[in-house]
Amino acid sequence: MQRRHIVLLAVAVTAVSTSAVLIRAADNLGVPALAIAFYRCALASVVLLPLLWFGHRDELHALSPVSRWLLLGSGLALGCHFAAWVSSLSYTSIAASSVLVQTMPIWVALAGPLIGEHTSGRGWVGILIALVGTVVIAGASTGGQLTDPALGDALAIAG
Repeated sequence: MQRRHIVLLAVAVTAVSTSAVLIRAADNLGVPALAIAFYRCALASVVLLPLLWFGHRDELHALSPVSRWLLLGSGLALGCHFAAWVSSLSYTSIAASSVLVQTMPIWVALAGPLIGEHTSGRGWVGILIALVGTVVIAGASTGGQLTDPALGDALAIAG
């Protein structure tokens, strides 16, 4: 791995790790959750779109119509993810929201059989251990000054 890859990885991990705290700070200032979600995506687009356009223009033009629709659909899904997750931070703790939004392996394992993929027994054991930790962290968010932890937890899971 090259040094620049390590630096980029450190920047990315830092950005992802601090996002919930920064979103909560913006929420405390009265910024609406959907505005936060919009600007998060818009600012990332300002950085990434020029890189995409100048580095992969030919690949963009070569996309099939089906791939273009899938790309649009995945962008809409990402927007829905951010709308739900950022909104969750207004109601529940940062820890609960961050843990619950990362329950994707559970949903993938549950939906896998629909497309012929099955999770191994060891995989289910790992998911169960992680789920117990998730319940412990999410359960700790029921106290304090939170307005509606159950709603926040549900929004985080939806995210």
